[in-house]
Amino acid sequence: MKRFLTLGLKVILTLILVMALVLISLPFLIDPNDYRDTISEQVKAQTGRTLYIPGEIKLSIFPWLGARLGKVELENAPGFSDKRFARMNEVDVHVQLLPLLRGDIKIGHLTLRGLRLNLQRNKDGLGNWEDLLANTGKGTTSSGKPVPTTKPGTAAPAAKTPPATAEASPTAALAALSIEGISILNASLHWDDQQAQQNYQIEKLDMEIGRVSLKEAIPLEIGFNFNSQKPVASARIGLKTRLRLDPDKQFLTLNPFTSSIDYMLPKSAGLASIKGTITLSSQLLLDLKKQRYTLKQLTIQNKTASSLLPTGRLDAHIESKKVRLDLNKQSLKTDFLLIKAYGLEIQSRLNIQQLLDRPRYLASVDLTEFNPRQLMKTLEMESLLPAATDKKVLTRARLGLRIIGATDNLLLKPLILQLDDSNLQGYVSVNNFSQPAVRYKLVLNEINLDRYLPPQTKTTAPVTSGARSPLPARAQLPASSATAAADNVIALPLKLLRSLNINGQLGIGKLTVANLRLSKITLGTVARVGQIRLKPLSAKLYQGSYNGDIRLDVRRNTPLVNLNENLQNVAIGPLLKDLIGDDKIRGKASIRAKLNSRLGKGGLDIMAAKRSLNGNLNFTFENGALKGFNLAQYERELRAKLKKQPAPKNNAPLETDFARISGSAKITNGILDNRNLRATLPHARVKGQGKVNLVSEQLDYRLDVKFTSAATGQGGKTWEQMNKVPLPIYIKGPFTQPQIEVDYQSVLKALAKQELKKQEQKLKQKAKAKLEQKLEKEEQKIKQKAKDALKKLLRF
Repeated sequence: MKRFLTLGLKVILTLILVMALVLISLPFLIDPNDYRDTISEQVKAQTGRTLYIPGEIKLSIFPWLGARLGKVELENAPGFSDKRFARMNEVDVHVQLLPLLRGDIKIGHLTLRGLRLNLQRNKDGLGNWEDLLANTGKGTTSSGKPVPTTKPGTAAPAAKTPPATAEASPTAALAALSIEGISILNASLHWDDQQAQQNYQIEKLDMEIGRVSLKEAIPLEIGFNFNSQKPVASARIGLKTRLRLDPDKQFLTLNPFTSSIDYMLPKSAGLASIKGTITLSSQLLLDLKKQRYTLKQLTIQNKTASSLLPTGRLDAHIESKKVRLDLNKQSLKTDFLLIKAYGLEIQSRLNIQQLLDRPRYLASVDLTEFNPRQLMKTLEMESLLPAATDKKVLTRARLGLRIIGATDNLLLKPLILQLDDSNLQGYVSVNNFSQPAVRYKLVLNEINLDRYLPPQTKTTAPVTSGARSPLPARAQLPASSATAAADNVIALPLKLLRSLNINGQLGIGKLTVANLRLSKITLGTVARVGQIRLKPLSAKLYQGSYNGDIRLDVRRNTPLVNLNENLQNVAIGPLLKDLIGDDKIRGKASIRAKLNSRLGKGGLDIMAAKRSLNGNLNFTFENGALKGFNLAQYERELRAKLKKQPAPKNNAPLETDFARISGSAKITNGILDNRNLRATLPHARVKGQGKVNLVSEQLDYRLDVKFTSAATGQGGKTWEQMNKVPLPIYIKGPFTQPQIEVDYQSVLKALAKQELKKQEQKLKQKAKAKLEQKLEKEEQKIKQKAKDALKKLLRF
């Protein structure tokens, strides 16, 4: 056995010696430049293209087996430009000879200079590289059978290695490979896509790779210029890392991994230029076998300058502990993700599933508390802040939400929005983005909208006339505000309103708006096929309640609105005091109204809406007072006139107490017609009727008042049961300056007629009495005469 081993060793040594002698003598026996034509012919035969080798080929032997190849060019595919498909200025590679004889591959520094690739795609979508792939048999085995492929996002099945050949793994061969370094200098790549009208260039590409070995990290550094024609843009991109390889597991680690991008988009199409720098640092783990890619300790810094940006620049910071992409499972996940910009801080997490098919995502976003006023100041956008009445608003804000969605739906649950003292919570969902169906349920604890509205301008309010002078001529009446605004039409987005598909509800704990204070508000919204309905619609206000049902129909060009409103037991005085600053009427009010109106063609025309207003209403006011006139003073003035005395001084306030006011009205084309007003007062009963023109804002109303005694009070007879002469009171003129006329003369005339009738009755009674007395005397005389005549007859 030993003899056989000795013999075998001698044979191997002899073969190595022969090979070494051949390699040493090879440069002296063969000139590789003599084979340039042969090489070109072989390339032509394999690719159909001509390979030009104008440069010189040089060989070296000891201690390195090497070759230096000069300029090489490969012609372009037929039908494309005359530019060379590929060109190299120089390639220099060396292999250490003695380790090679031992089976170890030790390559020196590989240098590639001046590589230039011209990739082109014509208008038909054909690329100038496709013939090379076809000629090299891409997609087929050596037997011509197609290579099996795997679906995108799935790992290729691992090949079964027979036990007998397990030792001949690629790792064993690669483990013996050692490269001192690789330099790619001044390379470029030009991409010209005539079909997509794209043109990109990579210029001045320099790549330095340090010692290549599976036993240690491989230094890698790349830098190149990127230029684009459509859109016009340029960038300088750099990358630096240390790469570790595990061929058996197909695992790569880049740690640390740093990159920088200096980019610029010049001014074009009326837009200002943009330039900036992005720097990135991370640890990159690539599991090629399982298709898992992980970024650890990711940090991105972006500095951008442009007049398009607020303040002219943007400094943004992004960091995450871990970002994981699993193409096999089609998932993308991020752990803690932090984004900082303009003083804002966003904390988030992201989980995307079915990334390549139908993405589904789950994310959380938390915008930490910030000062909106300070943010607008930082952005130099203070002028956009609303001129709020309260300067302390817009100083605190926060947003928190959880996002669940897919390619065609979105759910925000929970949603938390804080603004100053207001806190909004609930959920919002959107399905079918092409025709969105919105569902929501939100709860707002409280909000004072008046704090956010501009301060009210100080204007001189018109003084309501209490004079009882005759009504001035209509031509002298001032024009109403509604008439002045007759031409104002508010356009409505009818197309958008018709497309709405909404079903939701908003609850508000406390609301202040227009100085009105409401609580326990419920606002439901249902919108479908051009019909919008606000129901349930309710609130508590001023010791009473409100319930409503509002419907808007925008299916036609002239929108139609229907209102069904109900106020119950509302303290009307405080309400009016807060709303208009004057409690013109006090007491508990209950009002029910059913109204409809056409808003106007194409939008909201206030005058058209008034002219088409129709419906009816009922109202009741209890235990309150009316301001603006004093009915008791009218009674005193009437009595003074009856007694022909001067009018008494009026030191009492201009208001009239009442126990109850009730009535109903019908509205036809903007004119309110009331014929059954009834009022019960401590010293009077009132009946009223008249019309209110809501279009021209004019009053034409009459009150008939019957006064009663204090003893009778409010529990006495009704107006109809009282035998009194009514006092007519006329209220006419514009809403802003109504004229009140008290018709005392009609009462005096009526009373005079009554007195005349009384006198006539007295005279008639007196004349009748005298006549009866005279007749009685005559009757007595006749009777006496009759008796005397009878006596005379009896004497005979």
